Amino acid sequence: MSEEKAIIVTGGTRGIGRGLITGFHAAGYRVLACARSEPDEPLRDGDREAIFMTCDVRDPEQVDAVVDRAHTEFGRIDVLINNA
Repeated sequence: MSEEKAIIVTGGTRGIGRGLITGFHAAGYRVLACARSEPDEPLRDGDREAIFMTCDVRDPEQVDAVVDRAHTEFGRIDVLINNA
């Protein structure tokens, strides 16, 4: 498990969310992105790729699944951006 900081970005497949992912990758963060629809192309910056999960943030069970996955993959959540 990496000691890099970890972030969840909701609404992360396009526009501002995608820009945030690129910026946080550049800053060395591990990223879990979620949105209601799949991204058009992989959420990557160079050799770094975000983990993606389909999630409707209006559904508490789906949100819990995203948080659980972040804890499993990263062991921590340092930042949450509610962009959705």
